[in-house]
Amino acid sequence: MKQTETKYAIIHYNNDEIFNRFIRNITPFSFGNWFRKPDVFNVSQIDKLYERVQKVLGIDSESSTKITIKLFANRKNFVNEYNRLYGKTNKKLPRSLYDFYYKVIYVNVKDISEGMLAHEFTHPIFREYFRQAPPRVLAEILATYVESHLHDKVKEY
Repeated sequence: MKQTETKYAIIHYNNDEIFNRFIRNITPFSFGNWFRKPDVFNVSQIDKLYERVQKVLGIDSESSTKITIKLFANRKNFVNEYNRLYGKTNKKLPRSLYDFYYKVIYVNVKDISEGMLAHEFTHPIFREYFRQAPPRVLAEILATYVESHLHDKVKEY
């Protein structure tokens, strides 16, 4: 398994194609990005997105631990890992998830977007910022807020 580190994350993946697709899918659309070759993308997009999430949340603190992100090539591999971790279930499985216990974000790269990763980043940012983690339902509400307001102008207080 390959690994790439950024300022805020450690990303695990099986091959460069998976990693390049991940970076392309979390990079905001522009015509310049659309025509860019995969090897021109750089990992700074991950850190920019992390910092943007902090800004939307109004949290300006240095992270003491890096977030682990595990990339999966497709839904089938993602579901297999979910079943390995949590056992089979009949409930509808998420498209990506943050494991609160292991502090890992699991991602299906075919289905990831900038907003989804921002949503998942919200969970570990909150966990680190508060001494006692807020209720999961509150964290989920705020993660959904971040996802939908990612590019809105942020008020400075």
